[in-house]
Amino acid sequence: MSVELGGGSTGLKVPVGVLELQIELIPNPTSRTSVAEEDIIAQINAERTNKTAAEREFLVYARRWWEEYHNVSKDHANRIVKVFAQLTSATQVMLPVTSWVTPMIANRILDSPQQAARFVALLGYDADVGTASAVTQGGTAGSDSWMSTHAFLLKGQGHVCNHTILLCNLLLGFGLDAYVVIGRDENGPHMWVMTKTTEEVIFWESVTGARYVHVLDGRPPTYMYTHVGCVFNHTVFYGNIQASDHVRSCTFNLDDETCWKPMSTMKLKLCKKQPKVPIHPSTIDCLALEESLESSLLNFVKDHRDGMGLTCAWNAEFSYILAQALCSYEHEKCYGVVVDNRYFEAAVKANVRDGYTFKGYPMHFSHCSDRRIGKAFLQSRTCIDILETVGQLVTHCVRVKCFAYAENVVSVWVMLAVRYKGVAPS
Repeated sequence: MSVELGGGSTGLKVPVGVLELQIELIPNPTSRTSVAEEDIIAQINAERTNKTAAEREFLVYARRWWEEYHNVSKDHANRIVKVFAQLTSATQVMLPVTSWVTPMIANRILDSPQQAARFVALLGYDADVGTASAVTQGGTAGSDSWMSTHAFLLKGQGHVCNHTILLCNLLLGFGLDAYVVIGRDENGPHMWVMTKTTEEVIFWESVTGARYVHVLDGRPPTYMYTHVGCVFNHTVFYGNIQASDHVRSCTFNLDDETCWKPMSTMKLKLCKKQPKVPIHPSTIDCLALEESLESSLLNFVKDHRDGMGLTCAWNAEFSYILAQALCSYEHEKCYGVVVDNRYFEAAVKANVRDGYTFKGYPMHFSHCSDRRIGKAFLQSRTCIDILETVGQLVTHCVRVKCFAYAENVVSVWVMLAVRYKGVAPS
């Protein structure tokens, strides 16, 4: 068979190439039963016919549901209710949005929903790649379409649609009552994840990993979500029919049909799901990576100071102390809990005697490129001040701490610090 390779996110429909595939099915010679070729062909044709009939039946139902939804109120025309989305492929297939959602289990790879959120947030985010049209329209070409979860993990980056679907899949795998939410935030069309318990509703921002509790008691919300049009997962789809679609005033009791218009679960079962995608463990050697990055960054600091005619000295003992702070930063990002840093602060005070000054600046990266990290140093006024410190007994420290997640996704924390005597010029 021939498979056309699409033009990626360029928006062009012209294929970049054609992949020729030849597949041969060889029967098991030990099997006592054999199947005639015509029977296999008949079965394939029957399955194709059934699939086409199921797709047609759901399409007819979806059109009727859509008309009923808009007949409830003329204001519904302004709400973002998305039933279909286009799959990124040469064939430009339109699929029900529920087809993208499939519970994913990352056994012994991701240990908690918080780790899953952190993993998804570390994947690359294409902020300028057709997010609005992808959320509202599902795409007509190129960047407006949704990648499959498999393609998203292989590419390692995507827009908010990809992040949200993946996070919902992982949270479902952890047994949570999770849904994809389509609506708006302060910047326009947006998608996020919602989980429900009997006590509370929690919003998960897939791009940052942040979590927010939905409140209805008049308190100002901490989240930036403004409107909600629909919610769905792998088994259900609901359109918001409340008088107001403002998130602050919405109830998320999805069983209340005066607030949410459901799609038939039987009709949704007609839709074929995307294939389940396995999550692979990391193969990154964090210790080796940390040592390699530190060596490169130490050379970067030395070269920078040499270029300014400044001496360069290192403080390995202080560098070791900085590691505990970097660990606490990652823990806070992952679990949302501020770590008690009293021991780190005590260690710093014990190693900064009277008359000395300490400056440290942490930076976070989701890549392990020493050149890009060095470039980031030079783009930060604080880092430049540390790099170019002038004083007595100036010693620098660079500490790198890496945290490996699934699919070789890595969280890299770097602390650049200096200790010196006297007052450095501003």
